[in-house]
Amino acid sequence: MIIFMKNWKKLIQTKKMIKALVPGFFIIIASCNSENTNNQTNIVEQKKSKIIFTNNTINIGKFKSGSKQDIVFYARNSSDMPLIIDTLQASCACTIGSFSKRPILKNDSSKIVVTFNPKPGVYGYFKKSIVVSANTKPTFSVLTIEGEIVP
Repeated sequence: MIIFMKNWKKLIQTKKMIKALVPGFFIIIASCNSENTNNQTNIVEQKKSKIIFTNNTINIGKFKSGSKQDIVFYARNSSDMPLIIDTLQASCACTIGSFSKRPILKNDSSKIVVTFNPKPGVYGYFKKSIVVSANTKPTFSVLTIEGEIVP
């Protein structure tokens, strides 16, 4: 009799749990099939800016080891949507980029300053990449600096 009562209590608890979960399950299913979700996603995907750089690659030529070089890229927004640069990611720690956090409006430009600071005693040709992440399609653009470090 005691075993039967324990099993009966578990059965009642299970039924209560199912009754509580079933309405939520149907709400989730209904919301997953909603057409509005797909329309909202498409609207967000359509609203992208277009970024144009005056140069994607800049050769800074020869310079002496141990000297820091600042290279300026210009980014122009050629779309109706404000252009927002999110991040700059350099290919090595010796290269750092900086940019304005303010949105770039239609046909306006903004500077991206890349500072290249090689370790002293390092010589030879180099080529470094900076990945720009923005609200554009595609999301990522690549800028390149190259040159030669001399003694």
